[in-house]
This record gives sequence, C-alpha cells and structure tokens, in this order.
Amino acid sequence: MTGRRKSLFVAACVWALAGCNETALGEDVDPPAALPPAPQPIPTEEPKALGEFRFATFLSASDGLTLSASQTASDGEVLLVGQFEGELQIGDQVLESAGGTDVFVTMLDPMGGHRWSRAFGGTGNDAARGVEWRTDGTVVVAGVYQTSFELGGASLRSSAFEGAFVTMLDPMGGHRWSRSYIGKEAGASVEALTSRGDIIVVSLSSVGGVVESNDGSPSLVEFIDPMDGKTERQLLSSINRWTQLGLDAHYNLFVGGFRFDETHPQPTLYGLFPPMEDNISQYIAGSGAVRALTVSADGESVFAVWARPFELSVDRLTADPNVDLSTTVGTLELKGVDVFDWARVREARIDTWNNLLLVAEYGEGSKVDGKELEHRGGVDVALLKMKLPSATNESLNHQWARTMASAQDDRASSVMVDAWGQSFVTANVLGKVVVAGKELAADGPSGMIMSFTP
Repeated sequence: MTGRRKSLFVAACVWALAGCNETALGEDVDPPAALPPAPQPIPTEEPKALGEFRFATFLSASDGLTLSASQTASDGEVLLVGQFEGELQIGDQVLESAGGTDVFVTMLDPMGGHRWSRAFGGTGNDAARGVEWRTDGTVVVAGVYQTSFELGGASLRSSAFEGAFVTMLDPMGGHRWSRSYIGKEAGASVEALTSRGDIIVVSLSSVGGVVESNDGSPSLVEFIDPMDGKTERQLLSSINRWTQLGLDAHYNLFVGGFRFDETHPQPTLYGLFPPMEDNISQYIAGSGAVRALTVSADGESVFAVWARPFELSVDRLTADPNVDLSTTVGTLELKGVDVFDWARVREARIDTWNNLLLVAEYGEGSKVDGKELEHRGGVDVALLKMKLPSATNESLNHQWARTMASAQDDRASSVMVDAWGQSFVTANVLGKVVVAGKELAADGPSGMIMSFTP
C-alpha cells in the first residue's frame, strides 16, 4: 500500500419516504422504519407501478472498483461481482488485491446490508464478466485473468495471452470447481453466462487456435455440468460472435450477437433446437443491434431487445422450428446516446407480471415516449419499466423511468428484479449523482447499487 492511496470507502444510504439517514462508513444497513424488512409475503396480485426509491449503496476501493454484473434471489438477497484494486472494505470484511485488479463477489441482504464477500486473483489484471445464482444457493462466476489466478481452492495459469475462467462457489463463497480457457494464438474472453437446472452455458470469443477463421475471432458456446464442472458439449463457430444467451424452461437455447461476413458484422439471432443437439435450426439477421436476451419468470418465453435508430423493439422468440423464430411484440420510442441514436441498453429483465425492466445509458436530448429524460452532463443512466403487450405489434406500455444523472459519464452495469417486483440497478459513477431527484454523494469513482419499488 502506498501513501498516495485514498482512504477506502463503503457507504450505504437508505432513504425512507420521510427523508435520508446516512450510516457510518462500512456499517451494515438496517431497514428504515417506513419500509418493513424483507422477506414479506409475495403478492398474488400485481403491485401498483410506482417506482419509488428504496435505497442506494456505494462500494469503492482505495485504487478503484468497477461493478460488472449482479443477480437477485427469490428472497431479495443480491449478488454483486466486479473487480477492484488496492483495499476494499465491505461491512467488517477487508479485501486486498494480489496485484493489478482482482475479482470480488459480494452478497447483500434485501436492504443493501453486507452478508459476505470473497476476492480472487493474481498478479495481473483480472475481471468478472458474469454471475449466476442457482436455486441450490451455489454461485457461478465467469471472467478473465492474466498469467495466474488464485481461487481459494484452485490455481489457474494462462499463457502470454489473457485467459477466461468459470468457477462455482458454495452458498458461502467457498470454492467448488473451476474451468480455464486459454487461447493458443490469442486471448480468451467471456461474452455471456446463463444457467438453469442441471446445465451451465457460457459463451466465449477469441479462443485462439480452437477454430481457424478469417476474422481471427472464433466463438465457443460450452455446456457445463454443474456437479463437477466438466464439459457436456461444445458449439464452435468461425463466423459468429455470440454476446447474449437465453435458456428457457425446456432447455432451448437462444443466442444473440453478430455474424461476420466479408465487409462488416451483421446483428443476428439464433435458435438452437431441439435441446442439447449440435445444430442451429434457425437464424435471422436484422438491422440495429441485439442488446439483450431475457427470459420470463416462468421460463416459458424468451424475449430479444433490439435497438434501432430512434426506436427500441422487443421480439418474442419461439422454439418451434416450423414457425418464425422472432415476432415483434412491441416498440418504444427511445432516442439514444450515440450518433446513430441507438439506445445503449445494458441488460433487461422480466418480472412475474410480464413487465420488462431495462437499464440503458443515454445522452442529452434523449427521450422515452416523447418525454425528455433528465440530463446533467456526459452519459447518464436510466431504468425503464414497461408492460409487455398481450398481442403482437402493439406499443410497449411505458410505466415509469428513473434516472441516475451526474456531470460526468456514468456507466450502467445490470438490472435485477425480485419476487416482489422490486428492481435493483448497478452502475459505475465518478462522484455526486442525482437518483430519482435525490442527491447522493460518492467518495470518488464508485460502484453503486440502487433499488426501487415496483
């Protein structure tokens, strides 16, 4: 540790409707009196759409921290993964990186209080890319590492290039098994991770030497047995980069990403049917970009979120090879952040009542259904909630939008929703930020998790 390192910081603020109460640094957070502690009875009827601010928690380390992904359990507990450098104190735990950036995994209670944290890494720069929380309480984390990687039960080694890893942890963060992917001619990188029942699916790219390809970016989708971490089967491609995965209740796999031709990458959607066979039954190419794949709460439906100029569209996907793979169920006017006016959607989720929640980044002049979003400079973050239509080709019913805005560039990371319809958003901010009209202050660059009522 050097004298130049800033003091480490973890703060949590829980706002009740009556006002704001700040806790001491590093202190676990008790629910405010105005909000009963979870778990509460899961509602049988859809709650009223209000989108009220519940709480926010900041995490920062002495030399930097970035949140990468998150998951929520049915009881409202939250898992966060990311990378940090230096020292990180969360609750009564202090984590220290082994060199460069290390991976951290943190469990929070339903109100943002700390449960446990674990750190993994080596002397190089390591990073988390995805996390899955399985029904038996085990945790699957995927990411990348340089040179070496210590997992508290396993040691991984890579070549001169960056390696990728998938690891399973027990419900308290203890190591169970790990897999490493090392490219022979280029680095390996995790693109997406999903899990259901007795299967884990991971998508990787640039696995050098596995497949010869003209563009030098082969892709690999691997199906892993969660009991022992062994490969059940692989799908290889020399012309695709698969960046999203969706697995329905019948184990039909949908993948979204890009198909490379001689001139440029083309956005594509694929359906792999029937389950667990090595063939791609359907694929479609479209304009814009496939920003997210999300599965309904019952696992019966998979939806694709497409960003196109001035518009966001949502398609319902089907595993029936005799009908069209994709059918548009609704559209939403959404002026985006970049020069093409494409919405920079980071992640989408569907709650029990068929509401779509998505987190996106936006710039000045961005609008949702004709209404301009609050903007304070640079790139800001928005959480949007909309009702999916019951019939096809109808407009998405926009319910509410909540913004997280500051004078600097803020980056969205993930969105989650629990069984009560409460949403959780993670983002990376640089300092003071205004959330749903409330001003919150972070001590420099920080990861942030916010929660809203249904």
